[in-house]
Amino acid sequence: MLRTSSTTDRETRLKAAIELYARKNYSAALPMFIALIDDDCKEAYGYAASIYEIGGDGIEQDFEKAFFYYQKSLEEFGNVGAHLALGRFYYYGSGVKQDYVKAFEYYSWVEQQKGHPLADLMLGRLHHHGHGVKQDLSKAREYYEKAIANGYVFGYTYLGLLELERGHQLKGWWYRLKAAYLSLRVSIKNPRDPRLRSC
Repeated sequence: MLRTSSTTDRETRLKAAIELYARKNYSAALPMFIALIDDDCKEAYGYAASIYEIGGDGIEQDFEKAFFYYQKSLEEFGNVGAHLALGRFYYYGSGVKQDYVKAFEYYSWVEQQKGHPLADLMLGRLHHHGHGVKQDLSKAREYYEKAIANGYVFGYTYLGLLELERGHQLKGWWYRLKAAYLSLRVSIKNPRDPRLRSC
């Protein structure tokens, strides 16, 4: 398939906007992403959403706009990150009414369709506390262990909390210490490593 000059131009602008985003120059990146959205670049929705969710560099944090753009990213681009973000928004009630059932639905979709350790971690938390689903500590443990198997450091933190709640003090503190040690090791190499995300 031959690329038109407008497609090539759009890809060049997207790459430039992503580079600004990576440098946290949100005030310059956001208008570029909005212009790309107007030019039917579906990838730009997720970046615009992320900027509004994070805020900073002259951009006011706006959960409602972030939610809108994440929904568009999901509808138009099928972005897994958008599923995770919408699950997070419903879990914490950021810009929307807190709804654990909806959070569970978004995280479950990601876990079943794509598999993602962050979805496993959050499904573990939902089962652990009985939020949006019947409390099931065995399932919580399974999900935490899945997240850990895929490198998610905070899986140990929540597994440790689970053990402490069940009265297994030694095991609980061992998992918590392991989480702290691994977090330190990973953060020394790369403080932005996605394995350090706790939600």
